[in-house]
Amino acid sequence: MTKISILGDSYSTFKGYEKEEYDYWYPNPEQGVVNVEETWWHMLCAEMDLELVNNCSYSGSTVCNTGYGGEDSSYSSFITRLDNDLRDCKSDIIIIFGGTNDFWAGSPVGEIKLEDFTSQDLKSFAPAFCYMIKKIIEYNKDTKIYNVINDEIPKYLTSIMEEVCDKYSINTISLTDIDKINGHPTKKGMYQIKEQIKSNIK
Repeated sequence: MTKISILGDSYSTFKGYEKEEYDYWYPNPEQGVVNVEETWWHMLCAEMDLELVNNCSYSGSTVCNTGYGGEDSSYSSFITRLDNDLRDCKSDIIIIFGGTNDFWAGSPVGEIKLEDFTSQDLKSFAPAFCYMIKKIIEYNKDTKIYNVINDEIPKYLTSIMEEVCDKYSINTISLTDIDKINGHPTKKGMYQIKEQIKSNIK
């Protein structure tokens, strides 16, 4: 069976399906997503006969180490969880699905940088995203990696993701017209995400 892991934020959480200390958004009656079978990733696994190895998702998490209000978010950031949880995660596929909170939090953007990362660099989105992509490949050399881009992230951030993913030959999946309430996918939105990711996985 093909094995899959996820590095995500609230869109990919569900209580009991990631580490206990990681904050979750779902289940959430506001969006109508109350059963795990209604999440995009559970539907994807069921339809594509995938085995979920690690759902490394944390609600409210930024890719970089600067979160809401400019506070240090290194405890929950994508780059911290990548280093802690996704070293040689024994998966055939890894789906990265983030950047939304970097946009919402107004995290520093910074510049694309491909090496010699400093702790200061990792407080900004662009170098942190570069670090994440470089390290996830290094840690999982034989894994197919997909980066999913939320449809409401503006071009100044999506262009960074697209450029970096292109440099490293990472597959990009750009979502469109996802149904949401309060910025989060509804039951319909989860289905749409599943369909758009499924159509791009090879």
